[in-house]
Amino acid sequence: MENSTILPNPCDAQIARYNDRWVSSSSRFSDAVWKLDHATAGQPSTASTIRWDFSLPDGATFHNPTHADLLFLIKHFVWSLFHDARNGRKLTAGSAAAISAGVRYLVRWMVRNDYSSLSQLDTAACDNYVDDLAKYLSQIDQEGFEELDDTFQADMSETDDYEVSVSALRRRLGIWSKLWRQSGSLRDAGIDPLPTIPFRGAKFESVAKIVAVKSAGWIEPVPDEVALPIMAAAHKMLTIAADDVMRLQQQLHDGSAASSQGTRYAQARLASKLITEFRFSSPPGEVAPWREPLVSGPCLSFDKAKWNLPHHDLTHVFRDLVTHICSACVIVLQSEAAMRINEICSLRSGYNAKTKLPACIEVRVSKTGLHELFLLKGTLSKLQPQPVQVEWLIGSRPVGSDNIPAPVRALEILQKLHEPLRKLADDASLRNDLIVAMSAPVGYPRRGGAIGRMTGTLLLRQQREFVGTFVDLSSLPNRNRHGQLLSNYRETRGACLRTHAWRKTFALYVFRTDPRMIPAIALQFHHLSLAMTEQGYIGNDPTLIEAMDSVRAQQTASFFFEMARGTSPVAGRLSQLIDKHRTELEAIVGKLGERDGRNAMERWVIDQDLRIWFASHGKCFLRLAPMQAKCHEIAGTSDWKNVQPNYAHRSPDVCLGCPMYAVDGEHSGFWIRRYLENQTAWNLAVEVGLQRDYRISEYRAQQSAAVLQAIGVGLPSLKTSEINA
Repeated sequence: MENSTILPNPCDAQIARYNDRWVSSSSRFSDAVWKLDHATAGQPSTASTIRWDFSLPDGATFHNPTHADLLFLIKHFVWSLFHDARNGRKLTAGSAAAISAGVRYLVRWMVRNDYSSLSQLDTAACDNYVDDLAKYLSQIDQEGFEELDDTFQADMSETDDYEVSVSALRRRLGIWSKLWRQSGSLRDAGIDPLPTIPFRGAKFESVAKIVAVKSAGWIEPVPDEVALPIMAAAHKMLTIAADDVMRLQQQLHDGSAASSQGTRYAQARLASKLITEFRFSSPPGEVAPWREPLVSGPCLSFDKAKWNLPHHDLTHVFRDLVTHICSACVIVLQSEAAMRINEICSLRSGYNAKTKLPACIEVRVSKTGLHELFLLKGTLSKLQPQPVQVEWLIGSRPVGSDNIPAPVRALEILQKLHEPLRKLADDASLRNDLIVAMSAPVGYPRRGGAIGRMTGTLLLRQQREFVGTFVDLSSLPNRNRHGQLLSNYRETRGACLRTHAWRKTFALYVFRTDPRMIPAIALQFHHLSLAMTEQGYIGNDPTLIEAMDSVRAQQTASFFFEMARGTSPVAGRLSQLIDKHRTELEAIVGKLGERDGRNAMERWVIDQDLRIWFASHGKCFLRLAPMQAKCHEIAGTSDWKNVQPNYAHRSPDVCLGCPMYAVDGEHSGFWIRRYLENQTAWNLAVEVGLQRDYRISEYRAQQSAAVLQAIGVGLPSLKTSEINA
């Protein structure tokens, strides 16, 4: 590629010179569509195609002359990934679709926020991008994918209520890393590159976790006024109603098998006769059955394709009843076991000959020998490169009891309810799935081709239909006493329900019961850190503030007690303040024993209204001097009324420069990992001559070493085994 003088912005002559160049054997730089030459067998042509004429928020297309300068620099960046890669391998044509998705989202975000060049994308812009991405993921169209940005269409069709997959996050976040890596190529083309390293040099996994936390934080839990009647209706369906539906279902399958040689009309008549004559059972102690016999009639559905079908035959009415039972089971699993929709879709079918329970359930005796624990085995995909096998605790009972916890009962029903459908399926792989889908638009399936794979989107739709059919939300007020909006549930008859909100409902319930259960919630959710649980799922519910404040007061008192006794070295600028006032801290506990000393310190902490904000890398004492908080200073949000850090700008680098920050031995694990990761990266960079691009790693390794020395922890070895550990 020809070198050119570095210009503030590319000139028209320069753009024209590039426009004449070939990017492949069939596409020029100036084309609205690039079809790259791919040699990988079996890949469709779309995998190596990049479109530049996509729509933008301002109503124009990206190939419109209005955005000519931005189009040129983005095109050159993408071209360089395939032909002029810096600090990495050239991409193959098969990567075009993934790059295209990331570029489209970034360009639309830039246009929406009035960014016209890469040089404007500084650290603050990068932080805003993360915030906007998280907010977008949590607030996209609840009715389906019609209004969804097309860069997310494929990534979300199979995910948990529109939770984006790890690969989709990698595309939208990784595009920044690629822009930074290609800085040299951009400069050679007269384009000013990114001014600072993206995400302050953080790895993709940590940034993805931030997006996940922020996205989860935007989603509100199902309000109590809505959750309780839905859960009550679901539990009611798990008793005699489920048994009746499965009994009628078995009669239909037996009748279909017996009349398999007859005409389709004869089979339909037999099915209608069995459904019409079936009588539902009466609940214990009652005379009337739990529902009237099934008749043809209108079908409530939030699927727009069904609105033009005002009446359905009896087999479809029965089909709706089957899906309602399935929805009740899924609601119980989500609200009482905190499972994601895609995790429920991953469950496998089969029976355990020993326990007589579904094969996905394992029963273990607790360590005390007093209880039997029910553990559900499935796969976790959220923020994982590959699905991993995990377990959820879904119930317990005293040893010797025959009580069946509700989530276990729900799984028993799902195993039996879908068994006839699994056996019918033409696709043999579906017979291993616990839940399968009836894929034909209407009617109850009699052929294997009408059985398909269950998706999270379909389970969400069925949940909404269940709520609209069995739960009366018409008397809800506009808001509850906590300020949560209820009118949307009332007006949509539950069609605004989001399955991911059940996880937050579960977390809030457990935390309200016992604030010490945050670690247990994190374990059940399979979260990587307590911070994700606390910030993303506990949130700012007013009913929890007092409990959370009490926990922080106890932890703050414990820290100051250790400082008063001088048993734990401290790093960070706050250590200077602690040393200055250590005599006062010692006077508070005096010669008291540990228990009385901690109690005295806790009373002092409460009287002084001191609280610590905890992070994996250190402790924040923002309330001591809110106006001196570094994170708020950077964000421009400094105010004496601030009572918590600015999480968007809270990072180890920022906090270490803050006078309200301290690190002690409790955080040694974080700083050891940080030292190993950055020192290893720097050593490798020195070996291959890339020191200029890895100065940030050298700085962070030295910084981590200084922190470890200050808290009395020796530097770890750089042996491979210790790095992996």
